[in-house]
Amino acid sequence: MLGGIHPTFRYTQVFSEAPWTDYIVRGDGEEIAVALLQSIEAGMHRKDRKRIWGIAYIDDDGQVVATPARPVIEDLDTLTPDGFQLDWDKYIYTPLNRRVAPYRMLRAVVLLTCRFCSQWKFWRKYRHRDPKKFVDEIETLVCGYKVGFMILAGEEPTIFQKTFVALCEGLIKRDLPLY
Repeated sequence: MLGGIHPTFRYTQVFSEAPWTDYIVRGDGEEIAVALLQSIEAGMHRKDRKRIWGIAYIDDDGQVVATPARPVIEDLDTLTPDGFQLDWDKYIYTPLNRRVAPYRMLRAVVLLTCRFCSQWKFWRKYRHRDPKKFVDEIETLVCGYKVGFMILAGEEPTIFQKTFVALCEGLIKRDLPLY
């Protein structure tokens, strides 16, 4: 199973270059992957795959099939990060020799629909997390797992100034330890 921007738009290419790939998850992958994995676990994926929105696969005739896109996840705060299950000693930012976590507060771009950029097309709609919940998760990573380097993933994090300032103020108030 693969996902991400490139496989979402170039699934036919991915299948030809990586024929061992069974499924491609297109777009917001969290709910799609869960539905697909539940179907695989139940042994029903070959029957169910036409009904699982947001995947691509090669059918029994060798044809690439892409199901309709699944709607975006409107409320990103409904997602519970699974990173807490990771072996953090394997995620090291080498220049600082610190545990690293790329963390995404938002999805999409607001103002641009550049021809050369796939972000707006991939995420389809701007959505951002609640700053307080986001800071809560960062605190858990720092205090519970000694993550010492965070990468704020996402395009245009400062476009909604109020949200970004709330994030920064929340981090300042927590006065998190440095690892």
